[in-house]
Amino acid sequence: MGNRGGYLIAVLLAAGVLSCGGGSDGGNGPGKTLTVTPASIAIADCALTQLNATVKDGDGNPVSTTITYTSADPSVVSVNASGSVTGQGPGSTTITVAGGGLQKSVPVTISAGPETIAVADTVALDQAAVAPLGASVADCHGDPSATTLAYSPADPAIATVSALGVVSGVGAGATIVTVTAGLAPAGHVTVEVFGSPTRTVNNPVALTGSPFGVAISRNGVVYVTRIATSTLGRGTVPVASFPSSVTVGATAAHVVFNPTGTRAYVTNQSDNSVSVVDVAANVEITQVPLGHSAFNLLVSPSGLTLFATVDMGNVYRINTATNTIVDSFNVGTVPNGLAFSPDGSRLYVSSRDAGWVVVYNTVTNTMIDTLVTGGSPQRMAVSRDGSELYIANESVGLDIWDLAGGTRITSLPMEGYGLALSPDNTTIYVSNPSFGTVQVVDRAARTGIGTITTGGTPRNIAFSRYGTEALIANAGDFVSVIR
Repeated sequence: MGNRGGYLIAVLLAAGVLSCGGGSDGGNGPGKTLTVTPASIAIADCALTQLNATVKDGDGNPVSTTITYTSADPSVVSVNASGSVTGQGPGSTTITVAGGGLQKSVPVTISAGPETIAVADTVALDQAAVAPLGASVADCHGDPSATTLAYSPADPAIATVSALGVVSGVGAGATIVTVTAGLAPAGHVTVEVFGSPTRTVNNPVALTGSPFGVAISRNGVVYVTRIATSTLGRGTVPVASFPSSVTVGATAAHVVFNPTGTRAYVTNQSDNSVSVVDVAANVEITQVPLGHSAFNLLVSPSGLTLFATVDMGNVYRINTATNTIVDSFNVGTVPNGLAFSPDGSRLYVSSRDAGWVVVYNTVTNTMIDTLVTGGSPQRMAVSRDGSELYIANESVGLDIWDLAGGTRITSLPMEGYGLALSPDNTTIYVSNPSFGTVQVVDRAARTGIGTITTGGTPRNIAFSRYGTEALIANAGDFVSVIR
């Protein structure tokens, strides 16, 4: 019996030795296995996740082999050679994972991914005009999405928006339009609507010191020169009073703001200088000496250059960063009006005594033409498209010139001194100091459409940014507010 037991043990041991490593997987187990994690995938479009796959032998040891990943529908999901998975579009499909002669199918569901709304920062239009808001929605790949856009203006009294994204100007001013689409973060568009005063309000606001020049910043700050003093009156649109002032040079004549409204510049006739005013601090920070009686001035659309005139006919080019004169040119005595083309490439300067307007190229810094108006040309404005020049001419009337041909189109008989073009490019205001009136002219029709009786001696005119009001400086110690 003892020998039979020893014999059986020897047989069993021999059998174990023979089976070790004898399977197809090189191990003691039933065969190779392919493990894939996760077993299924559910992610959003454009989201990423990782598939991990391993092949093991029967003993659970990793087997070195190539793993491949194949998407059944690459338009729904993509997968690279390392198993990195990216959602490509909503839908369902599978990814096949293969290695070591084995394969598994991984079900994949891709849900809608994040969307983004693209909007313009600002849309500008005139009152009663329409314009596309220009909003669009894109999926996470940047492709157009069919998600419906919705529009909500903060102030429908200024602008409304149709379901198709067409904005309509209702009233002068600015409002915010909120654009939404599904779960996308909302977009916000500033809509600016430009208009003209309806002229239903003609309110004089008291201001002593013989108001002469007037300017309104893009932020609604108002400065009025008081030519009988060395100060500016300061107010805010809508103007009801001038509660503060700024001390500048003697005989403050004209004032302008830079495009951002952070600086104001004032010509001081008796001090022969230009004052530079810090608007936020409401204080003069320096004076630029000109050497002659300072008349008028204008800042370039870029804000980098200030042009200032003196009685002898010189126009000084001043660097606004350094407040220093960099050049000058002569246009004829008493240069009293300045206007820029819309792109700032042309500066028009009138000489009251010479009876002409000089055209100055601001790119080459050269005088390139002279428009012989006759009479006594004063303040000027250029149409919004740059095609026409409007000149208040004390002897001729309202001169209208074709700038492409350099010829006079027509003259409307009226005594012209101050002049301003409304922000919506529709009306021209021309002051008549001798009669205490301001003529209102339809720009397109080139005909008078009304008279504003101010009384006193109306001088210079300025419109607020959106045209909600016009201010007329009057030497009779008040400023007319027209709404």
